Amino acid sequence: MAYNFSNLLNKAQEWMQSAAEQGWLDVSEANTLKILATDESRQVFADEQGKPLVVAFFGGTGVGKSSLLNRLAGEEIAKTGVERPTSREVTLFIHESIQLGSLPDELPVEQIRVARHHEQQWRHVAWIDMPDIDSIEQNNRLLVEQWLPHIDLLTYVISPERYRDHRGWRFLQSQGAGHGWVFVMNQWDRGDPRQIDDLTSLLNDNGFADPVLFRTICKQPASESVIDDFDQLVNCIQALANRHTLAHLEASNQFVKQQQLKNTITEALTQMGQNQSASELVERWEQRWENTTQILEEGLQWPAKYVAQTFVGRYKGIPMLARLPHQAGESQEDSDSSQTPTLWDAWSQTRFEDAVDQISLDADLVGLPIEPYRQAMLPVISGARKLMLTETQNALRLALARPGNWLQRILMPLFKFLSLVLPLAAAGWVGYRVVDLYYQNGLGELQYLGIDFAVHSGLLLLLSWLVPWFVLRNIKPSIEKTAVRGIMKGLDQGLNHLGQQVEESIEKTANTQLKHFDSAQTLLKLCDEKPEVPESGVSDRLLQRILSSKHVNSKLHKSNV
Repeated sequence: MAYNFSNLLNKAQEWMQSAAEQGWLDVSEANTLKILATDESRQVFADEQGKPLVVAFFGGTGVGKSSLLNRLAGEEIAKTGVERPTSREVTLFIHESIQLGSLPDELPVEQIRVARHHEQQWRHVAWIDMPDIDSIEQNNRLLVEQWLPHIDLLTYVISPERYRDHRGWRFLQSQGAGHGWVFVMNQWDRGDPRQIDDLTSLLNDNGFADPVLFRTICKQPASESVIDDFDQLVNCIQALANRHTLAHLEASNQFVKQQQLKNTITEALTQMGQNQSASELVERWEQRWENTTQILEEGLQWPAKYVAQTFVGRYKGIPMLARLPHQAGESQEDSDSSQTPTLWDAWSQTRFEDAVDQISLDADLVGLPIEPYRQAMLPVISGARKLMLTETQNALRLALARPGNWLQRILMPLFKFLSLVLPLAAAGWVGYRVVDLYYQNGLGELQYLGIDFAVHSGLLLLLSWLVPWFVLRNIKPSIEKTAVRGIMKGLDQGLNHLGQQVEESIEKTANTQLKHFDSAQTLLKLCDEKPEVPESGVSDRLLQRILSSKHVNSKLHKSNV
């Protein structure tokens, strides 16, 4: 076969489970694949003996199903009469050479009765007598559903009185598409040829293009005047009982399962929405975040000034980054480690969360699942305060390291230098004049310095110090303004980073969705690959007829025509 269905089903289950864990699908949706049972029919029989053709008899109450099986077996192996409608037992009739393997877990061992025979003509056939589908026992349908994956040929038995009651075989058709179908009108001695035409028309209308239909009489002795197709039924089953036909039936059954799996994956993709819708989420977020940023910047101006004033007024001379005011209720131990300022308070966090929560509503509006985007936003929301603190601290550090504007940063060193040099120069000049005049006065050439010289010298010294000091004092940057400017810059950078993080999370989530889509497309291609159909041991015409249910892709069977 082109691809083992069990492996394909496992891959599909892994894909759906991964999508469910990330919120793209409901967990219940991921569990729907469990109803697509893998082909485990070989577990019923020992591998070294080979798998026989498993023929199961179905039908309503009183149609003579058990009598037909007894006639085929040549002995009384199936229960008949009034016991039948209440029987909860499955009878497995096999040749003595066939060894049973490990029964699948879903098959109730306590409800299986095994009977063996010695007929060589039925050595490669395993007969199963199933409970009546229309029985009052609700457990009967459960038994049928559990056994269907292990059946190759469905033999549906009807009677002339109840042949139009199609509830039973319609149920099997919906559950067991891909199996071979044979219909038997039993108790034909009470039938009318027109009923055959009517039944054939009914089957045609329900998807059986050319049904295989036999008429049998299991009441002995049978009337010689009534036509009985029992020998043709025997020949048909014997013709199908070969490994080539089994492989053909398994290939047909697998392809139907692949189509069922394909439908399940396609429905899951529909629930996951369109990947193109994610770009619309980004556009909506950018517009909303622009408005939210403006509101936050306006609302955070006063807290920024408060933090700066608190630093200047109460913690002057102490490193600000270690003394930023903290949220109310935080202990000093917590504040030393987290250093979360009051700038990003509950009001700020709420405004941010409201904007982010709107993304989930937008996702719902554009037809995308809410949960993946909600999960993607959780780390961004929880890390908002820390991000804003980090950006604010970094910007504040840089602002305090380089206070003022470029002109102030040039003039400040210059006037600091002048504030030292000019007073020293004036003092030196005054000192030189004092010494020089004192020397000349000692030679009798001049008089001592007067009061005018003292006043002028004092004024010179004062001006040489006062002018640079005054200029320096007025051009010195304000620590409070510097802190406010640094905090506001940090807030602006933090808000930009928050917006970028949300946008990146949206795009990352959209990429995750795209990866799920790509994986699903690979699975869908595998589902469309036709299983390898070997050459059959019987005519293609017979195989097409027993596989003529509308649930089976006709192209699969035309490949061998």
